[in-house]
Order: sequence, then structure tokens, then C-alpha cells
Amino acid sequence: MLAKFRILGSMFFRGPGEFDPSSRGVYSMGRSFILPTSSTIAGVFATLFGSNFSPSHDWLSEYKNALGTVTIRGPFVQIISKGKENSGIYLDFSFRNKLISSNALKEYANKIKRVIAENNYAIKEKILDELDEELKNKTVSPKLQERIGIGLKVRKENIKVVDEDKGLIYSAQYVDYSFGIYLMAEVYYEITGVSNIKAGSYNVKLGGEGRVCQLIIEEGGVEKLLKLDEKANVLYVASPVLYDTGKNILEVIKSELGTEIEIYGKVSLLGAGYSLLNKKRKPIYQALIPGSLIFLSTEKNGRELYRSGLGFAKEIGYGTVIPLNLKNGR
Repeated sequence: MLAKFRILGSMFFRGPGEFDPSSRGVYSMGRSFILPTSSTIAGVFATLFGSNFSPSHDWLSEYKNALGTVTIRGPFVQIISKGKENSGIYLDFSFRNKLISSNALKEYANKIKRVIAENNYAIKEKILDELDEELKNKTVSPKLQERIGIGLKVRKENIKVVDEDKGLIYSAQYVDYSFGIYLMAEVYYEITGVSNIKAGSYNVKLGGEGRVCQLIIEEGGVEKLLKLDEKANVLYVASPVLYDTGKNILEVIKSELGTEIEIYGKVSLLGAGYSLLNKKRKPIYQALIPGSLIFLSTEKNGRELYRSGLGFAKEIGYGTVIPLNLKNGR
């Protein structure tokens, strides 16, 4: 099945770090991810269709108990303009704080492969400059909206009011999903496995402030959106790949894939959100962020790697990778 979130206007998907004036001082800022995290999306499905809600020894088991043997893959973004669809599907490119067209993935991977192989620094810079120019019309930058507010406190019945004693200031950066000349974004996720998730149209709360968007679940697979290569010698990281902190991420991924690899990208710390069942924050992981590339020394089954994903919590959408095959090593 394909789940499609129709988003119109601005949204806030909480980024990493403290967003609490009492922790950060008299002024704090909260930044939004470009797209919702996999935990956020799994939480929507668990709220709509879940059962057997009970605290567990680890947060991932809570999702599994609620959703069943489900696997989620995504996100895949289609940006809708007035009267027609923008060509192709876009993927999370947080490595450059953008979205990238799926049609540009091989071009991007080819250029980066040349950069890795090149020893001359000046030539490396020239290739990266060429890549920047080529990607100008194949990437979309989100428009950010900054909003200023006053620190709140909770009274009875969960009503928030201004904290008159502290009066602390904060700002929040929202992502405007109109994307400038475009009017709406549709964010797709593929769902496989046995669960209670049912086709239909639903109005759901998503992201900070509980803003409402439309969720449409229909039959179909990812092939409806983009073509997956059968054999892969490169993997494009489409959602954060999570691993425990304190481990060498290169060695862990190499062990998981069973082949020598090279990685071009960025690793950052990422929290998995807040557990309402346990009333505490979920653990922090090291994450290979979207837009990173994993080059494989031997070809692998691309569709199998897409289905299985990489890293921790891959069942609920983390670790989604898009298989690419660069012909003749180019």
C-alpha cells in the first residue's frame, strides 16, 4: 500500500536539541526538519490503526506491538503546482538542506564517485562546482518561516498559558510546504506486511502544534512512483540510518552489507522522539543523514536492500535506501 500525506502550508517537525527556554536560557530556537521523521509517521499510523498499546523495554517494540509486522519505506515527495504536477519524485536531501529529484540521483552519485577517486584537490573542487550548477534545477529548497513566541506553562486540563513569572522568549522555524511557486506537497510512504492499516481517506494531526493534513491510503507499491534498480553498487540514503552511538558507523554498515564500502555524507546525532507510554524521551542515535551515499565494492540485490533497509528501527521507516547502479563504474 501507499500512504500519501497531503500537506498545504507550513509545518513544524521538531529538529534535534533542546527547545525549552528553561533549559536554554532567556532565548531559544527550534528548527524543523524538512520532512517528518519516521517515528512521527509511525506514530500517526499507530494512533489511527494501532492496538495493544503497552509500555515495552524498548521504544521500537511499542510500535511493533501496536502496528503488527509492518514495514514502512519512504519518504517520497511529489510537489504539486497549480493545474499540473511537477515532473518526477523528490527525495530528502538534508545533506544540503534541500529535496532532490529522483531523476538526478545517478548524476549526483557519478559526480561524487569522481570526487572520491580524484587525488587533486583543485579538480575535486571543480567537479563539486559542476555538480552544484547541474543540481540547481533538480533540487528544491524549502522556504522557512520564523515565528517568535513567549514561553508557556501548563495549567490544569493541559491548557497552556503565558509563563508570567519567567516570560521567556523563543522562536521556531517552520517549513513552508507551498515551496514558493508550488501549492502543495504530497509525501508518500510504502507500507508492506500484515497490519491493521486500511485503505481510505483520513484527517490526521501531524507535527508540532498538531496541524491537520489529509492522509490517503491506497493500493499500490513504490514502482508507481519511481523505478528501483535490480542490482545496486551505490545506495542513496533516503531516510536517516540509525546506529547506537560509540560505534564506528563505517564498520557497522560494512558488516551489515557484507562488503567493502565507501561513504560520502554526514553523520549527526538524532533523537527518536518522545515516548508517551513511558513518559520519557527515546534514546539518541548516530545517524547517517539523507543525501549521503554508500558505495559498494560488490553489486548487491537492490530491491532486497530497499525492502530490508539498514540500521536500527528500519521496520518503521528509518534506514530507507534507494538502490542505484552506475554502469561501468561511472
